[in-house]
Amino acid sequence: MEFRFTEEKNWGKKAYNGFGTALVGVFFIVFQVYLNGGSMDSLLIFIGFIPVIIGVTQGLYNMTRQEKDYVYLEEDLLTINKGLFLPRKEVKYVDINYCTVIGDFLVFKLRKDKEEQINIEYLSDEDFALLREELKKRVKIDLFRTSPTAYNTVH
Repeated sequence: MEFRFTEEKNWGKKAYNGFGTALVGVFFIVFQVYLNGGSMDSLLIFIGFIPVIIGVTQGLYNMTRQEKDYVYLEEDLLTINKGLFLPRKEVKYVDINYCTVIGDFLVFKLRKDKEEQINIEYLSDEDFALLREELKKRVKIDLFRTSPTAYNTVH
């Protein structure tokens, strides 16, 4: 079962920020060429293209983000999309001790004092409610613990 990134989040703004980073990189290259009278060291060109490549990649990724799944539930584990340059994080259901909502995050307390989190803002309210119900069915323990009411904003 998959839960996609919400369409309510303004991914377009993040895409424009990525394209802005690329534009700054292009400006840097043009400015360096202008200062050096038309010639430029290949190392500076390479360094200038790093933000261009990263910015364009981030922009394209964020433009299509709502089409990608954020959380995917399998039979014995869940996977969490951690972003463009990071691998998906796998969490086995047997490793979950409990989870709690703190602010905008669903925090999983795992064995060996590890923890993993899901950003609730990346899911629609309906998807988050369904995710909670599915986790209760799959984990088979008293899964959800209450957090201080000041932090527990999603019920």
